[in-house]
Parts: sequence; structure tokens; C-alpha cells
Amino acid sequence: MLEYGLDEPIVAFVLDGTGLGDDGKVWGGEIFLCDRREYKRLSHLEYVPLPGGDKASTEPWRMAVAIYGIIMEMKYLFLPVLRKG
Repeated sequence: MLEYGLDEPIVAFVLDGTGLGDDGKVWGGEIFLCDRREYKRLSHLEYVPLPGGDKASTEPWRMAVAIYGIIMEMKYLFLPVLRKG
């Protein structure tokens, strides 16, 4: 906002990696309403457990496996709905 001289409130889509949020959880992928003094977190990506804890930050394959597992679980949950007949 400072770089572009913006004074009015803006909606910010922030996809800059992960970090510790002000609620003590790991944040990454947020939408904020903010001005130069304060912000409100409007939405965010779902929380995903970090397999191996801190190791997931140095071994990204761990997150890929976890997300793949979530996708496959969702596929099987919705499979009966998607079947014809």
C-alpha cells in the first residue's frame, strides 16, 4: 500500500508462503481486508496437518503426500454421488 500510495481500505489476496498467524496457527493463503492501521482476515485456505511437524518445511514431499491423501479421501466420499444409475 505504501509503495503505491494507497490510503483507502483494500482487499488483499496473500499467497506468500507460510508463517505463524496471530492466532498461533500456521497461515498460508489468506484474503484480508486492510488499511494502513489494521487488518481483518476474511478467508483462508483450509488448515492441513504438517506431517512430521517442522520436517515438512524442509521436506516438501511430506505436504504433497498429505494433500494427495486428502484429495483421494474426498474422491471416495463423493464417489457414490457421482455414479450413474
